[in-house]
Amino acid sequence: GGRLSHRNGVGTNTFSIGIEHAGFARTRSWPAAQIDRSIALVRDITARHHIPRDRYHIVGHGQLQPWNRTDPGAHWPWASYIAKIAGSGSGSGKGDTPATPTTVTVDNATPGRFSASGNWGYSSWASGRIGSNYRYRPPQATSDLAEWKVKLDVGGRYEVFARVPGNGYSQNAPYIVRHRGGDTVVWRDISTSGGSWVSLGTFDFAAGDAWRVALSCWTSADGYLIADAVRFVPR
Repeated sequence: GGRLSHRNGVGTNTFSIGIEHAGFARTRSWPAAQIDRSIALVRDITARHHIPRDRYHIVGHGQLQPWNRTDPGAHWPWASYIAKIAGSGSGSGKGDTPATPTTVTVDNATPGRFSASGNWGYSSWASGRIGSNYRYRPPQATSDLAEWKVKLDVGGRYEVFARVPGNGYSQNAPYIVRHRGGDTVVWRDISTSGGSWVSLGTFDFAAGDAWRVALSCWTSADGYLIADAVRFVPR
């Protein structure tokens, strides 16, 4: 009551986030995969809501309702659990989650992480590209996307960039960013951005593996659409 005296008489559910775990308060050993997923989930929640990762802010049900609850029980591995959430560890050893978000770059040639139809040609003409080549396509009023799949081990806010090699391309390229709040179309002039990373904005993303960025060819502007690489930088 002392540290949260202003919450006295207020239901805990109105200012907390509860996570249910399969098991009982008497459970003596928790599956490593379950602990790992719980750690990843709590890291994601605390990153999104700027919650300190300590035992004062991450508590058991029994601490909040001691008169009739004891879960998760005496055998929940609190010390290692909080340490791994806080960043001094990275999971139980299986399905590890990095302690902090890292920059992720996905090129058009990264195996299994890029998709485009045969209408997107291959080129290595322009300097400033990432990798050995990039994909290009003339504009057309049709649905034909180039897409990048990006794995984020830690959810949170990332600034998204698209790589543009060379100059003279589309003055109004429509990128689609798929984030936690939905899909956002971002229009960018890439005609004078040669050899640089073009920011598409900062968005909130869930952890996991997903098709997160797409480039459409549906634009009325002249100039090729260029699909090279995308980059996610933690913010």
